Amino acid sequence: MKHYFLRLLIVQTVLISLFNALPSPFFPVKAFNNQIRKTAKKTALTNVTLIDGTGGQPQPNRTLIISEGRISSIFQSGRKKIPDGAEIIDLNGKYIMPGMIDSHVHLMTRERTPEITRAVLRFALLGGVTTVRDMGGNGAKLAE
Repeated sequence: MKHYFLRLLIVQTVLISLFNALPSPFFPVKAFNNQIRKTAKKTALTNVTLIDGTGGQPQPNRTLIISEGRISSIFQSGRKKIPDGAEIIDLNGKYIMPGMIDSHVHLMTRERTPEITRAVLRFALLGGVTTVRDMGGNGAKLAE
């Protein structure tokens, strides 16, 4: 059970962490998610340092296999065979960690346009925050 939640947390941030490997911090997240799913049924993120969020030491030289948007395997690079046909992305010198949670956000305590709200959330995402809790906002308005 512990490994399931660890993998779930890591998969949420794998693509976010890839921003370090991209030439621009403004690379569209949605387009990148779709690109990985369309280019290969499996993607191998190789030579990455894994911070698993348990308080343990960073785990260098790891490979993550992503199958249809979910992490299916994590192992030391070179110890197992990468699946045939997998797209290989070398992340040497990069880090992957679970997404952070910002549990004190004020998105809807004052009127904002949907564009500004999306921009605020996008900046949080670029900083590694994958989950937020609005501290007193209007849920119906936020859902729009």
